[in-house]
Amino acid sequence: MVSSIGAATVVNSIQGNALQGIQQARAKMQQNASDIARANNVNEPSNLDAARSLVELNQNKNAALASMKVIKAENDMLGALLDVTA
Repeated sequence: MVSSIGAATVVNSIQGNALQGIQQARAKMQQNASDIARANNVNEPSNLDAARSLVELNQNKNAALASMKVIKAENDMLGALLDVTA
């Protein structure tokens, strides 16, 4: 059986990694959105590729969603653990 301290450490690690994944995806999505806006500005020539930035925006959205699912699974697991120990 896993001790409560060991379980808490695992939960904190999982949650921390998932939150970090969401934060990184958010920062990348903001950069992608900025790149798309700059690539479509007719007044300023740009080497940015709007299509590539759009694809990366979608990839980063999926990364954020995956991290959110990790947090939900962690919450469900913690709930089940509390139910077992109660």
